[in-house]
Amino acid sequence: MLPETLSRLTPIFTRGRKNTTRSSRGEVALMVVLLFLSPASRAISVHEYIEQVVSENSDAIGANKQLKAAEYRTSESQLLTMPNAFVEYGVNSDGKKATPPLLTYDHMEYQTVKFGVEQNFESGLQGKLYYEQSHTRFINAPLLKPEASNYYDMNPTLELSMPLWANGFGRSLRAQKSLIENNSQIDKYQALAKLDGLKADAEQKYWALVVLREILKVERKALSYAEAMLDYVNKRAAMRLGEKSDILQAKA
Repeated sequence: MLPETLSRLTPIFTRGRKNTTRSSRGEVALMVVLLFLSPASRAISVHEYIEQVVSENSDAIGANKQLKAAEYRTSESQLLTMPNAFVEYGVNSDGKKATPPLLTYDHMEYQTVKFGVEQNFESGLQGKLYYEQSHTRFINAPLLKPEASNYYDMNPTLELSMPLWANGFGRSLRAQKSLIENNSQIDKYQALAKLDGLKADAEQKYWALVVLREILKVERKALSYAEAMLDYVNKRAAMRLGEKSDILQAKA
């Protein structure tokens, strides 16, 4: 009777959800069989089993990682309006003669260093606050005093701008931010739907195995009663207290 009962597992494991792969259904089915039919195993609750499926099933692990990635992508949209630090360095050397030639020199060297922060706002406002230092040097300029041929400039600067056409009043920035957030929500709900499907599939197989286990108990008890009845009838027949028809009926 035990093989006959176990054969009933086949249609249960082959009825899976359309969005569940064969490998995941096989893993869930194998876990259920091992948990319920192993003599040394203890019966676990449906919540414990679902937690075990979520923690050990490969598809469930992948869905959880996709869910975390979606949460990280949601925070990615905040980077568009966060302040950013920047540093710029430039070097320029110009040997072109001045027109008209009011100043004679071989060539001019110009170096700049700029560092500060910049930020874009959802309103479209763009702001920069930076400190700029420049070094100008005229090589071989006899008409210039030493302090005029080699000097430094240092200027703190605040720049504010508002685009009126491209990204006018922050339209493009808000659209880009909304696109990132919506895509992350799509990934999030897809991962949640996959997890819910795996949980529902696992719960279905769990209760199917619970029913089969109870059926197996009933059949084992019925088998023990039938064997006891057959043994009783055989003893009566051995003592010539019964008829052969009783033995045949007990075997049936």
